[in-house]
Amino acid sequence: MGVLLYADDFAPDAETPEELQRASDLAGEYSKDFKFEFNLRKQKSGIMVFGDGRKNMQWKLLGDGIEVVERYDVEIDQNLSW
Repeated sequence: MGVLLYADDFAPDAETPEELQRASDLAGEYSKDFKFEFNLRKQKSGIMVFGDGRKNMQWKLLGDGIEVVERYDVEIDQNLSW
């Protein structure tokens, strides 16, 4: 599992649903330790799922549901440049 961090963005790269949920759980723990909050209600946060129909799963961050989104408004090239 890898994680891309940039400014206030957190983008985990997970192979399985369990890894993705674990990454969200770890991000939640980190936010508690360093006293910051995720704003899931602003419709700026979401999970993008690729692959075999797991878009219907329920994802959570600190007990709150995370919306599954179809797109993310950042372009990243093969060299991980913005």
